[in-house]
Amino acid sequence: MVFPVVLLLTVVMVLYALYTIRLVLVYYSAAVLGERAAYNWPNSAAEWRTGAYPEGQYDGLYWRFTEDAVLQALFGAGDGARDAEAPFPGAGRSPGHEQGLVARKLHRAASTAPAWLTGTVGWENRLLLRSVVTRASDSAAALPLRRFWDRAPEARASVSALVVEPAEFIRSFELARYYTAKFRQRGGNAESYRRDAAEVLRQRGA
Repeated sequence: MVFPVVLLLTVVMVLYALYTIRLVLVYYSAAVLGERAAYNWPNSAAEWRTGAYPEGQYDGLYWRFTEDAVLQALFGAGDGARDAEAPFPGAGRSPGHEQGLVARKLHRAASTAPAWLTGTVGWENRLLLRSVVTRASDSAAALPLRRFWDRAPEARASVSALVVEPAEFIRSFELARYYTAKFRQRGGNAESYRRDAAEVLRQRGA
């Protein structure tokens, strides 16, 4: 009578150990995807694993105004979306130029995800706090364990990786500080000044 119980407990423990390993793999894969996307975010021509890029290939100085939605963060204006995401696997055909640089970078990151992993890689822009957020899951990881425990959850992970650009951080901080002071000086005309400033920056970033 004791042996079947011991055998059953042993099997459950082995299955739970396999589930835990799968959970670790999900978290690791999501972390690698997000960290590499954040590291290579400033330059879409960068090699995915090393971050190296050919000489003279870069995204330009002012692409963040419109593509990276700095105008929306500052003035509530512009065409870029502050938040965006791309699914994986099977992100489909690479987005065209008209869909923006952010969409193409997210699609590139999503295309590197393992085939067994499902989820999304997203972009969140809060002006001075910019991050790549990866949400991943593996629904098959808990299937063996559910033979003994119906409520076994999917193996899920959510990882946020900050985009670190010291020079761009200082530039964005000074830009926000400059226009905040200007808006206060304008008083009742602040909204009109805000629209004019957004239009000037939009043209610069075009």
